[in-house]
Amino acid sequence: MTATGVAGANAAQAAPTVASLSRLSIEELADIEISSVSKRPERLAEAAASVFVITADEIRRFGATTLAEALRLAPNLQVARVNAHSHAITARGFNSSSANKLLVMIDGRSVYTPLHAGVFWDALDVVLADVDRIEVISGPGGALWGANAVNGIINILTRSAADTAGTLAAAAAGTSEDVLTLRHGLRFSNGGVRGHAKHVRGEGTERADGTAAADDWERTQAGFRADWGRSESAWTLQGDVYEGHTYGLEAWGRVQVHDRWRVGAGAVLLRQRFAFAPGSADPGLSTSGGNDPELQFSLRSSHELSNDWTLDLGLRAVDALPNPSVPSHVAVDARLAGPCNAASSCRSPVLTCSTNSTRSSAPHRAAAKSAAACR
Repeated sequence: MTATGVAGANAAQAAPTVASLSRLSIEELADIEISSVSKRPERLAEAAASVFVITADEIRRFGATTLAEALRLAPNLQVARVNAHSHAITARGFNSSSANKLLVMIDGRSVYTPLHAGVFWDALDVVLADVDRIEVISGPGGALWGANAVNGIINILTRSAADTAGTLAAAAAGTSEDVLTLRHGLRFSNGGVRGHAKHVRGEGTERADGTAAADDWERTQAGFRADWGRSESAWTLQGDVYEGHTYGLEAWGRVQVHDRWRVGAGAVLLRQRFAFAPGSADPGLSTSGGNDPELQFSLRSSHELSNDWTLDLGLRAVDALPNPSVPSHVAVDARLAGPCNAASSCRSPVLTCSTNSTRSSAPHRAAAKSAAACR
């Protein structure tokens, strides 16, 4: 059980309210715009996939305090809690804490760990009031999105800093978690900036025999986000720092080169060092703590060759992991899509190619390998 309180003033509210949605017809509700099915904005009713959309208002009324808990609203996902701070989320069964057949993105950027291609849900934390909607797609999407999109896609779309001007204070208290959030945003002529601070404390769980599992946890973080530019050509700079010795900087943007060509790029820099507090223990693998790449880079291009044909190119470079050692790697994928048939205007991939290259730079040892496949 959780009790939540929110206070503050916002200069702009992008998400629709319950009253405004109740006045819409069925046809108008089907006009909700999504972008995860074809990488382009389109009406929900016209999307060629099974899609479930979790709105910001549904998250607020549900009382969720984490992204993992908010995903319980999607009927096409299986969400299980492993311990006080970890979740196992997947689709089509075969759920486990190391599930890696589901592509998870924030604003279209993949957030899986190179350690096992899964997601550490306890480390994936955003201010829930900044989430605009969550699009959950059932079924495979590898032809469009590439790696990990085997059983489905989760795309968490957040609001621009320009849409969150004002001050927000939120507090939630319950039997499992206590959350305190502060956020303040400013809007300027061509964008906006916001800063936030968040403290979360999780109560420990109990085993079947009533003994304590000693998995209670606590986290303090602060961060900022700045957005500027038009919707067609926009840039974002974001940074976060966590209690202890963990901080990171993330930058991404997209440019409309011309009417038929869009280019997007992003980079992530992470610095971290973990140590156990006196008297604490890790119920999982202590060697995996902090085992994240220091640098990641991605580049995507989408070019409409004609009214019927589109060429998509993507590149993703990931730095090496220290312990257990995983070499750095670069992945490149390409997709050529055209009409389903001569009488249809829909697009279907007719050729999808991908190549992966890994390189080891360990002392006294150098190795490289690559693989390519087309379908």
